[in-house]
Amino acid sequence: MNAANRFMNIVNMCIDKNLSQIVNFPTHIRGNILDLVLTNIPYRVVNIENQGRLVGSDHMSLYVTISTAGGVEPSAEMVPDWRKADWAALRARLGRPGLLAELERRDAATVWEHLRDKINSAVSHSVPK
Repeated sequence: MNAANRFMNIVNMCIDKNLSQIVNFPTHIRGNILDLVLTNIPYRVVNIENQGRLVGSDHMSLYVTISTAGGVEPSAEMVPDWRKADWAALRARLGRPGLLAELERRDAATVWEHLRDKINSAVSHSVPK
């Protein structure tokens, strides 16, 4: 794939992911905008400043200020607290001898359902919320 096709793939990916390019001033000594700040939440980018050339480079250093305040609602959802997990109990529940041999005789969908249920059960017993 040539450079033009690679570039167009990147542009299309940015469009698909609804990414906006925020830098609107030259970031290269030749006057081009080569350094990007991409975001899907442009209103959170409060400020972008040109901090001057990087040592030994023809690119500028950017200082980006992003707002993280607001918009986050407290959640009542119970989530696993992995820091307090009982790892030995989790390994014991998931490391049952003969499990792989038992699963080899089943189709992929059945194996996935069995593993998913096994993992969910082990996590619910070994990881507090």
